[in-house]
Amino acid sequence: MYQGPPQPPPQAVPMPYIVNNNTPPYPNGNINFPPTAQQNIPPTVYPQQVPFPGQPQGGQFPQPSSEQQVFNQLPQVTQTFHNSAQNTNATGGPGSGSMPMFTPVASFPHPMATAATAAAPLPRSASQASLSMLRVPYHVRKYLSNLAMLKLYEIINEVNTAMGKIGLLSFWTELISDIFTPDAVIRYSKKSMTDYREFEFIIPVFPVICSTLGRFGIVRMEVKVLQLKTQVLSNSTIFFNCPRVTFVYYYPDGSYITHFSQMKGAFDLDLKINWLDVSMHSFVPDIEWNAVERLLSDDTKSTEIEQIFRKLKQEDVKEQGNSFAENNATNVPPNFEAITQLRSYFDVFRNVSVFGTQEGLMRVMQISTVMSTLKNLRKFQIEKNIDSPVTALSAYIDADKKDSGSEPLHAKRRRNSGISPRTTTLGPNGNSNTSNEELPTSDVNDINKDMTKKKMKF
Repeated sequence: MYQGPPQPPPQAVPMPYIVNNNTPPYPNGNINFPPTAQQNIPPTVYPQQVPFPGQPQGGQFPQPSSEQQVFNQLPQVTQTFHNSAQNTNATGGPGSGSMPMFTPVASFPHPMATAATAAAPLPRSASQASLSMLRVPYHVRKYLSNLAMLKLYEIINEVNTAMGKIGLLSFWTELISDIFTPDAVIRYSKKSMTDYREFEFIIPVFPVICSTLGRFGIVRMEVKVLQLKTQVLSNSTIFFNCPRVTFVYYYPDGSYITHFSQMKGAFDLDLKINWLDVSMHSFVPDIEWNAVERLLSDDTKSTEIEQIFRKLKQEDVKEQGNSFAENNATNVPPNFEAITQLRSYFDVFRNVSVFGTQEGLMRVMQISTVMSTLKNLRKFQIEKNIDSPVTALSAYIDADKKDSGSEPLHAKRRRNSGISPRTTTLGPNGNSNTSNEELPTSDVNDINKDMTKKKMKF
């Protein structure tokens, strides 16, 4: 603390006698001060000091004014904290109260409070989660998107190295529980030249579908992704999109099939997938050369292979009538029967549908979609505490009929079209009716029957 200007010594203290070169030396070597030294040497003069406001005069220590006393007070420790975006600890997370914030007195406002009040107000329509992500810096959001990309590559690596585990239900159950959230939804669609199929699964039935691949002869899977992009959205989800992804399924005889697809989905902040959408648009079956060599070198099948090659070399095969082409009126090659017979020796061509998947697997996916749709029925049975599934189904239908009169048309279509209201749409020609129109029970039942036929169609 400032003690004021220096003060002169009291008059009772004698000033020293200044000896210069003109002073004669003393014989005994001692310096004796003359008795009149105090009268001859004037006292030291100090400059005039400007006193502070409120400083008393008379050589005493100055006292601070009221404004200086307020300034010199120690800051007070308060337990009130700002929001998580302003009060963060050293690790970057929101403070839990272990680091107190010092707030001065009212005469000196805190600069953070002034900056917070001067900031522009945020829109009211934004949610709390979106506000928190909007405040996250760009480098943090870029870091989260890179983590999601690495997580997706880790999942792909687990699938690619699962040789020998394709048919194990325990393996897929553990892997899928680590990848997806419990309420995640998976949508898988297939497109052919003449038809389009769409399936939707919940997490409890998805491991059954994956393990079914091993029971149909698939020994290894390979997933390849190209042009993968990730982005952190304002609703705290991490969106990823891959317009070019291929799924290759290998059979033990050396044949394989490649599905060309598009994939997109979203991670949560725990890096677990909330929803996944895979759309397959084409497929190509193929055979490795070593598989052809094994077939040609097999002595038990050499006679049959020679007959097939003899049919392929016939010169007049184009002139002969093809019973398959005549009955079906389709453009098929003239040696289609020989090609079909040659394909029967490879697993990849056995019972393959026009979607590039075996018919047995298609039925399993169809049943899984129905079981996923019955999730609402199971919830209704638990809520109403009904033991019998048949009684629960009858009560569920009766309750649906009672609510159908007051429910809008667009809500009814949305609820009957699938289990995921976030991803289900009304189709390309769908027109969502936003008005609260009441429909008769007969019209609603007709709509339900049409939607059920579309989803149950093979």
